[in-house]
Amino acid sequence: MTYQTTKDRGLKIEAKLLEPLDVGEYTATEEFKGIERHTCICRRDGSLVAVTGPVDDREAIDYAILFAAAPDYALMLRAIVAGRLRYERWDDRSGELCCFGLRHATNIDDFGCPKLTNNVRRELQEAEGKQP
Repeated sequence: MTYQTTKDRGLKIEAKLLEPLDVGEYTATEEFKGIERHTCICRRDGSLVAVTGPVDDREAIDYAILFAAAPDYALMLRAIVAGRLRYERWDDRSGELCCFGLRHATNIDDFGCPKLTNNVRRELQEAEGKQP
């Protein structure tokens, strides 16, 4: 499979993958094969994370961004359930992530979730015994 990354869509992907992904197998349907250009999310090294629908389809773009953000969302949810993290809202687009006695200013992403800062991500990963 060949693909290329593009930066001309004005999208900023701020999610960081926490651990290697398992590789599975997918047999493309005829409809999927019929799409000339797909939306995809790639790591900075160019390796592929997810491929969704047509390039200009808003839902396909949203799914691709959601797939890329999923590791951060899962990390936040585990931390909230464990009582290590809470979010305090300032307004519709910003607030603070509070963990381990510190408060970290952050913004809300397009899905209405707080964005993890690098420091909070590292602290939560360390609390789970994972290497950042």
